[in-house]
Amino acid sequence: MNKIMEKKKSKKKKLVLHSIGNLEKFNYNYYIFDKKQKVIEKLAKILIMDLNIEIDLYEKYKDKKGKWESRKINFKKVKDEHYGLQGYSVDIRCDLFFGDKKIFVTLNCSNEDRLKFNEILFKSFDMPKSKSSKNVKKTKKNKILGPFKHNKNFLKKSKTKKQI
Repeated sequence: MNKIMEKKKSKKKKLVLHSIGNLEKFNYNYYIFDKKQKVIEKLAKILIMDLNIEIDLYEKYKDKKGKWESRKINFKKVKDEHYGLQGYSVDIRCDLFFGDKKIFVTLNCSNEDRLKFNEILFKSFDMPKSKSSKNVKKTKKNKILGPFKHNKNFLKKSKTKKQI
């Protein structure tokens, strides 16, 4: 019975993490996610469990009678906003930037905390393989041009600008 449950859990579709990077000099990582409600909810669980950073998933409002109520925030509608989150420790900070279709997240903390966070993150999120690697062109000297079109004149111009 347990094996059947494990197979069902493993077949469960993971959420998508589009990009990850870091800047060691300033002790932060950045992540780019799809802007979906499930992504925010999963990220909120990971942040509170791992780094003691809390994302408010509910907003308070007054109903018609003037009574305070709360409702779940629809993050699909949140656009061009920044949520700055501070952990219980002064050394940990998380920033969420909401765009039209993506969420850009920065995590500023120690290297150990970032590695621990990444380990937990990759249990719930998958990174798609880069599609642009198919279109990468190389010159005769194995210089990568990228997924865009260049002609030989571009290479000559770029060399002459560097020499000047």
